[in-house]
Amino acid sequence: PDGWDVLSNTVVDFTVGTDVQTFAFQSERSLVSLTVSKTLDSVPSSLDFADHEFDVNVSCDVGFETADYAIPGDQVVSEDALLTIDDLPVGTTCTIVEAADEYFTATYAPADTVLLSATGDNAVTITNTATQELIDKANTPPPAGPLAFTGVESIRLVWLSLLLVGAGMFALGARRRFVQNDA
Repeated sequence: PDGWDVLSNTVVDFTVGTDVQTFAFQSERSLVSLTVSKTLDSVPSSLDFADHEFDVNVSCDVGFETADYAIPGDQVVSEDALLTIDDLPVGTTCTIVEAADEYFTATYAPADTVLLSATGDNAVTITNTATQELIDKANTPPPAGPLAFTGVESIRLVWLSLLLVGAGMFALGARRRFVQNDA
């Protein structure tokens, strides 16, 4: 059947009533890949999120009693990098959930849960639409820098320089008087 590979022709005898039926088969499920891609929508052009990584959790049910499992390790996807998970059996149902992000709302196409097939696309696209908070943040001008140079600072520097020159002259005069008194 579709999604199964024949491994060998092992002979198996079955008795049905008085008739012996011989069957030869051994098969396993075909393996396919799941691809998760990312698109961004309504992101202001002043922001670049192309290489921003979004955390995703992928869990799969392969259809047997003890076969539910989460794909191990940290999984990330970005506009620049697809997430591809290989060697999943045909017939597996996988659910993809992106971690919440305050700046985006996620939608999944065709859905957040997919049934993997031998002939299907086996792909999910997560579209992140920018929230109003991100749009507002991008449109908010940066805080103003220091005030423009007004000349007040140079007057302060002149007064400080005059004060230091005056103090130096006073010290020099005091030293001369001290030296003359010793002589």
